Amino acid sequence: MNKNIKKTALRWRQQMEEAPKHLCPNDLSDEAFIETLERALWKKGKSLDIQGDSYIIIEG
Repeated sequence: MNKNIKKTALRWRQQMEEAPKHLCPNDLSDEAFIETLERALWKKGKSLDIQGDSYIIIEG
């Protein structure tokens, strides 16, 4: 299932802005979202396939 990076990153930014400051990263860019998502997926043995403005989570 393809997901849109811009839309998902926007929701992530909104959630991070509501989070306590000590839990919120300073960088809330789309690139920071992708890095955070890749790191979280790697910990679960999954990976990310980015295709333009969309991404797919690949089960490892």
